[in-house]
Amino acid sequence: MKQKDDITITKEIAEEIMGTDTDFLKVAGNNIFCVNCSHVYSKNLSMKIDKYQLNYLGDIVLIGTCIKCSQPVASYIEAGEDPNKFKRAKKYIN
Repeated sequence: MKQKDDITITKEIAEEIMGTDTDFLKVAGNNIFCVNCSHVYSKNLSMKIDKYQLNYLGDIVLIGTCIKCSQPVASYIEAGEDPNKFKRAKKYIN
């Protein structure tokens, strides 16, 4: 199976895919490691989310910047492993 490019989605689409799992943005945005400043975040908001992407597996990728040093960071949400979330994501995957 050929891997397709990630597509850009809105925050609302990400929320639709995640369904009742409403804390996903808080959890994903708080659990990052910044390679540039070597800061490990785990409790407070650690990234400014600039873009939401959806990959061909139904997983959501948050793309943003570190709030400490403003360098690029990302967080990955494995939504595609849940059959219900994958079903909701599938309608956006080409």
